[in-house]
Amino acid sequence: MENVSVKTMLRVLHKYGLNSSIMGRLLDLPTSKEYKNYIFRGKIPPKEISKKILRIEADPNYLLYLIKTHKNVLSTDEYISLRENIDRVLGYNESDYA
Repeated sequence: MENVSVKTMLRVLHKYGLNSSIMGRLLDLPTSKEYKNYIFRGKIPPKEISKKILRIEADPNYLLYLIKTHKNVLSTDEYISLRENIDRVLGYNESDYA
């Protein structure tokens, strides 16, 4: 498998309304700024991180899984915002929960 491209990393951030800090925490990177280093400094992410990024792009449910298992590294506002963005991507409305 090839390494993920910068374009794909940015597309994932935009698609789900993420920032690089949150993405770094969800991917268990050593620092929350590491994801930004992959994008802007040309660092090549390890294969395991590339796999996770590609899976997040292809499967919003995997991102749901990550935010549920990483609640302790997200603030309440970040968690709520992420859930709303993922629901938007999946096409859910608030009325679907009623």
